[in-house]
Amino acid sequence: MQGYDGASVMSGVYGGVQAIMQGKCESPAPFVHCCTHNLCLVTRDAVACDPNMIDFFETVAQVNAYF
Repeated sequence: MQGYDGASVMSGVYGGVQAIMQGKCESPAPFVHCCTHNLCLVTRDAVACDPNMIDFFETVAQVNAYF
């Protein structure tokens, strides 16, 4: 099984990575849209709506820059 985001370069039926991998596999390797990627996008959009969360993640990024 293959799981990618929805970008055509990954999931394209003719020239995407999933099509190339399908051509190289001896047995079928079905493509599924990655649910984790969807969750990441939803979380990012939800966090972007709250100024407190924006400040929190900016602080985390600054702390992380020191390491």
